[in-house]
Amino acid sequence: MRLEESVKRKFYYIFSIFILIFLTCCGKDGKDGDVYLKITLHYPVVSYWDNNSSIPYGLNQYTFYRCSPGTYSYEYSWYDSYGSEWIWYGTYKLVEDEGEKGGFLIDGEDGNDKYYTIHCYSSGPFIDIDYSGKGNGKQLNIPQIYLNNDEYILIKKSIGNTKIILEGFKKKYHRNRKNKY
Repeated sequence: MRLEESVKRKFYYIFSIFILIFLTCCGKDGKDGDVYLKITLHYPVVSYWDNNSSIPYGLNQYTFYRCSPGTYSYEYSWYDSYGSEWIWYGTYKLVEDEGEKGGFLIDGEDGNDKYYTIHCYSSGPFIDIDYSGKGNGKQLNIPQIYLNNDEYILIKKSIGNTKIILEGFKKKYHRNRKNKY
């Protein structure tokens, strides 16, 4: 009897040590990359608004703002040569680059930071991504027009784990909102 108990104890002891080693040897998951957004207004655009709380009122067109991933609504306006106000409005989606899962004895790679730029033109919005945030890094150029009929534009692109969705509608409109620019 005592021999069996001794063998069982050794087995549980060795098994516990093995489990402890196994749990402590698993690598850590990589951190998700950060998401940054810059809004650039091109003449004759005169105002911009969106519901992304990371974009301040009086935004600086040369600054990337750190944002949370998600889908946001936007609106910007300009005046034509007849003095009529026109707007583009719609949604854009910011997606983070997820970190890799850790493996046995290997830590996962961190996700890349993404620097989105939304260009606001009277002819419609355009979006691109730069992974360096300085305009000289790995850049993902998105075709400006995926679907456009002068009153609607849709940009929807997936390349690897980078996804972009920007949708816009054009209409003649007068609104009473605070502008961020």
